[in-house]
Amino acid sequence: MTLRNVGLPFRTRETYPRLSLLSLSLGLSLTACQSSIKQSGGEPAAALTAAAPAQVSLRNMPAAPIAQRIDYLVESEHGSRNDPYYWLRDDTRKKPDVLQYLEAENRYTSAYLAPLETHIDSVYAEMKARIKEDDASVPSFEHGYWYYTRFETGGQYPIYARRKTSMQQPEEVLVDGNALAKSLGTGYFNIGAASASPDGKKLLLAIDTVGRRQYSISAKEIATGADLGVKIDSVTPNVQWANDSQTFFYTDDDEVILTFWHCVVLNGIYPGATKSDLLDRVLPLHLTRLTKTQY
Repeated sequence: MTLRNVGLPFRTRETYPRLSLLSLSLGLSLTACQSSIKQSGGEPAAALTAAAPAQVSLRNMPAAPIAQRIDYLVESEHGSRNDPYYWLRDDTRKKPDVLQYLEAENRYTSAYLAPLETHIDSVYAEMKARIKEDDASVPSFEHGYWYYTRFETGGQYPIYARRKTSMQQPEEVLVDGNALAKSLGTGYFNIGAASASPDGKKLLLAIDTVGRRQYSISAKEIATGADLGVKIDSVTPNVQWANDSQTFFYTDDDEVILTFWHCVVLNGIYPGATKSDLLDRVLPLHLTRLTKTQY
């Protein structure tokens, strides 16, 4: 991970679609429902409520797919290992055998959960009704503006906005996440950062459209929406403006997402890494702007 600066105050949090938590909770609810189904004679009795659907025989379901084991030697300087499921790796998402296996998994899942379809919809509706959909963050005052994020009912993504001098002034929308996601039309969309320059005239935006936490940074003029020609791919959403509003800093990212990190303590009290060099050590960086009251 490397610190870079680019020539050319808005603290943001990493945002995901609001219903991600809902999906996780729903999955847990379905697990609980599934565990309550009694097995008798090889047939699950759907007895979740008085109006439960009729029994569904497992004989009517497709056979559970079993991934084929194919020996594959993964070589490494740290030692080789056999990975019989390596053939399931498909970074292009186009390998016919992998797609065929995933389609079989989807068919089996749909058939197995079919008796619970009514309950899935009702649980989803109940949980969604308990969420305040038109929520908003606490405004933060930076360089003459109140910055905040808010959500609209039915929207999946945040709206980044600000108001000049006071919250009673007209709202200025910096980024509408719902509109941007719709215009891009990608299967995945996440805003990692939306940062206004100290002079309030420019906006940095970090977006992930592939779901691998590899973001692309762009910049625009806030007043006109004009693209400033900044396009930096495969980086983190860790971006910060310099005080001149012409320079910003960011940290890049390796294409290898999962890696082992050596523990390094810079004060030397507990050196977790034993090697004498720093070539294979990873030092995570986090960028934060300091205000005048902080130094």
